[in-house]
Amino acid sequence: MKLAFSGPRVSGHNEELDTSGGTGTAIVVQAAGKNVSFDGTEGDANTLKDGDNVLHYTAIVKKSSANNAQVTEGQLFLQSQPVMLPTY
Repeated sequence: MKLAFSGPRVSGHNEELDTSGGTGTAIVVQAAGKNVSFDGTEGDANTLKDGDNVLHYTAIVKKSSANNAQVTEGQLFLQSQPVMLPTY
């Protein structure tokens, strides 16, 4: 099984998910130590076992790589979108 991620990227940086509100930050997600691309590129294959499977990702918030990004200190609120899981 392969997964693809998409979302608003930092201009010119497909591995940084942009944040709103002029925070100067970006979210970077890693799977098995490798950055996930948000341009719809498939990641590495994951092995599926019979039954429930768990995929592990690490997310960090960092200074955006956009030109002249300045981090605005304050609170960061995360909102996730519900995801429909396929049935087999």
